[in-house]
Amino acid sequence: MKNTFKLFGVIALLVIIGFSMAACSSGDGGASLAGTTWKYQGTMTMNGEPVTALTLNFIDGSTFRRVFVTASKTTTINGTYTFNGNSGTLHMPTWNPPDYTFTIDGNDLIVIGMGTYTKI
Repeated sequence: MKNTFKLFGVIALLVIIGFSMAACSSGDGGASLAGTTWKYQGTMTMNGEPVTALTLNFIDGSTFRRVFVTASKTTTINGTYTFNGNSGTLHMPTWNPPDYTFTIDGNDLIVIGMGTYTKI
């Protein structure tokens, strides 16, 4: 009988430890940008043409694409990013300047020098 109580005590302890570990954060707030798309919330032109759509597409944990769509063509700029908590840095080697910092506020991704994008 004593051994049965010990066994149930050990099982209860393991369950508590398991739930505690499941509730812990992964260190980055549990957030990830991988697989998300964000649409620019403004107006702009590219080479004199109105941009009809501008998105940031986060491919995986470190790469993204900035896609511009005009009436005559689609332009894609590939880059890398770092992200921790609710902020990070975009790096586009073919852009000048190449680095932009951003923060996330709810469904808005605010890029300093590039405007606000909304999650779609």
